[in-house]
Amino acid sequence: MMAKASGDIFKPFWASGDNAGAEKSFECGTFATFDIFKKTISLLHDLAAGIMPKVTELRLEEINKAIEKENKAIEERNKERERELQRQRDAMRNYSFTLNLCSDVSIRAIQEFFTHQYPYLRIGFHLVKSAKQANSSGGTIFSIDSDTYLGNIRSFKSNKRFTIYGKSTPKEIEEGIRSATGLNVKIAYNDENNERYYISPKNRFYTTAICDINEEFRNNGYQRADIS
Repeated sequence: MMAKASGDIFKPFWASGDNAGAEKSFECGTFATFDIFKKTISLLHDLAAGIMPKVTELRLEEINKAIEKENKAIEERNKERERELQRQRDAMRNYSFTLNLCSDVSIRAIQEFFTHQYPYLRIGFHLVKSAKQANSSGGTIFSIDSDTYLGNIRSFKSNKRFTIYGKSTPKEIEEGIRSATGLNVKIAYNDENNERYYISPKNRFYTTAICDINEEFRNNGYQRADIS
C-alpha cells in the first residue's frame, strides 16, 4: 500500500444509519504532504497494534474462563454420576432374598428363584463326595437332577430359611447352606462361549460379592446362567 501511495486511490468504507453504507475515495494528495500521509498511516497502525493485543488478551481470558467453568461443571457431573453408581452398588450389596430350603421344595424351584435375582449365576446341588472332591482337587462335578426334592437328598438334615445378600460371596453361601442344611451347593456360571463352570476355591471370584460377580459377567459378555 505504501509503495503505491503516491498515486493509487485509498478507499475506506464505513456503515452508518440503518444498515446504510457509504464509500469515499481520495488520493494521497488529500493529505497536505506525502510524509503526513505516511505518518497518519503509521499512527493508525500503532493504534491498532496497541488495541488489538488487549482485545485479543481479553477475549482469550473470557474463553479460558468459559472453558474452566465448563470443565468444573463436567467434573461435578462426573462426581455425581460416580456417587450415584456407588449408591447403587451399596444398595445391591445390601439387597437380600431368602431361600426356603424345605423338604417339599425342588432344586429347580430354588435355582429359578436364585437365578432370577442374579441372571449370570447358577446354584447347583451336588452329592457330598462330588462336592468335596471339587473343593480339594478340582475337576468335573456332577449335579443332582433339578427335579429332585430336597427331602429326597440323603445329606439334607432339616428345613431352613437361608438369607443371601448381594455382598455374600460364593464361599459364604456354600459354607452357610452346608452348615444349615447339610446340602452341598456350588455357585456356577456360563462363560462367553456358553460353557458352564463352577467357581472353585482357587478362583478369585470365590471370595467376591455375588453382585459384583454378576455385574462383571454381564459386562464381559458372558451368557446368562443355564439352570436346565
